[in-house]
Amino acid sequence: DPIRRNMPWLTGDRVMVHEFGHSFGGLRDEYHDGYWPRYYGIDITYGFGKADPSWQSGPNCDKTPSCSKWSSLIGEDGVGCFQGCKYDNWYSPLETRSMMLDINGPFSPVDQRQLTELLGAYR
Repeated sequence: DPIRRNMPWLTGDRVMVHEFGHSFGGLRDEYHDGYWPRYYGIDITYGFGKADPSWQSGPNCDKTPSCSKWSSLIGEDGVGCFQGCKYDNWYSPLETRSMMLDINGPFSPVDQRQLTELLGAYR
């Protein structure tokens, strides 16, 4: 199994937390077709670029190159406007090491803001 061999950390609790980001926070995957082969030497291409990406709009994916959804966070903790958020013409807040990008890091500041806001409703 090339995924488990090249990414042994892609199991258990990290996957559950990543999926929590989707289900509770409405967060989207931040990787794109070229990400996995480039960084991990495996090809798990699902033809992301062939479908209508309009559903991809989420708090952590922006279709404008200015990344207006999180412009107030740009420059903090590596936050920027990086091409590729499932589709090459969408943008994500971090280039590497993000829970929603490669499950090998924490939630980005953009993700954290979204989750904190939603969890605040339960105080």
